[in-house]
Amino acid sequence: MKKTLLFLIGMMMSVSLFAQYGTCTRSFRYEFRYLPRFAVAKADRTCFVSVESNSQISDYIPAEAIYNKINVEGWTKVDSEDAAFLKILLNLDFLTIEETGVKVTETEEKSGETTKKVKHFFGKIIYSLPYKMEFNSSLNSSKYGRSSDKKIEFVTEERKSYEDAKKYVDDNKDMLKSKIIKAEVEDLISSINKSCNAEYAYYATSENVWMDFLDSKKSEFYESQQKAIIEVREIFGRIKADSDMKQVAAEIQVYIDQFKEIADKLDATDKKQRKAKISVLESIATLYYAAENFDMAKQYAETLLKEYEHKKGGKMIANIDDILKDMQRHNLTSRHFEL
Repeated sequence: MKKTLLFLIGMMMSVSLFAQYGTCTRSFRYEFRYLPRFAVAKADRTCFVSVESNSQISDYIPAEAIYNKINVEGWTKVDSEDAAFLKILLNLDFLTIEETGVKVTETEEKSGETTKKVKHFFGKIIYSLPYKMEFNSSLNSSKYGRSSDKKIEFVTEERKSYEDAKKYVDDNKDMLKSKIIKAEVEDLISSINKSCNAEYAYYATSENVWMDFLDSKKSEFYESQQKAIIEVREIFGRIKADSDMKQVAAEIQVYIDQFKEIADKLDATDKKQRKAKISVLESIATLYYAAENFDMAKQYAETLLKEYEHKKGGKMIANIDDILKDMQRHNLTSRHFEL
């Protein structure tokens, strides 16, 4: 009985000691600028947009409306094709209804031990809508298109019967034609914007990073770490694509110093503390990374990889190297700047 009691006391002390080094993981999101495929000087960021569509398309969505929705972030539209660095050309042909009818699908529905087949009815329109679009600059040229041979199937929402589905299409051809044209045009606009922005625009984007904080009330750092979670989240929330990162780095340094103090007090030779120390070192590396002090972030990531065999250190090093290559290609020292 005495041995059992001593064993239980020992176990409780072990659990208590281990609990002092428990951590919680929190995610933080902040903004930065996406670095596009091509580097273009600010003075050259001009684009010419040409939209050609026939009267049938224009009845549903005017060429001017399409023109206004095509934009490359941070670039200026110009009226002269010769004066533009980037030319965006879109030509829309006629929508042709090739076939109308009913689409029937079948599913199995189980009720108790009985399974029955259930038919579902949808209005159907087969159509063609040819188009051509081109993106041209001195850096790259791309052409895309669809011929009249390409048949597209449009399906309505489910109807209650075959007859109802057929009647719905027959009675609403003009409305459904409008729906098809608007959806097609919106898809094309989205495709143009997505492609051109990926290749030429320094648009604002964001990412999540994860950090660990000591989370045990038994820890001497519990209160300061809980406060740090709130304050770090507030700082990260204020990091925008055009933020002054020197000011941000100064604010973040307070929490880097706090984590360093914790790391210095954790004994990596003790199994109970080693895991917590790895988490703390990773949080330091992450804070340096977010503050764009990539040299220090790599230094801590290398420590994690070489001294603690922590694979996340290697992943962070590879990510930082990619970012630095992109910044060098764009002749930038930061991913935060005004357009």
